[in-house]
Amino acid sequence: MRFDEFFKEDLSPGLYAIGDSHAEAVAKSDPHWTDKADVGAKSTDSSVRSAISSTVPGSTIILSIGHNDATGTNTTPEKIAAQV
Repeated sequence: MRFDEFFKEDLSPGLYAIGDSHAEAVAKSDPHWTDKADVGAKSTDSSVRSAISSTVPGSTIILSIGHNDATGTNTTPEKIAAQV
């Protein structure tokens, strides 16, 4: 039976850009990067954790988060650093 012809998941390490618009800019600058960034993402967003979890072990990841956390009114640099 030739099952692998119908379903073959690529589990080779890759290049992933995860986080906010800064990460997205990196991903769009080079077609080798997989864009898993969300414009406006904060360090506490579940989408960031989900994107990290979905990468292949051994991959290279650029992570850019924390910039959008600074827009809140109830935040300090120390809180942002602890979240990141």
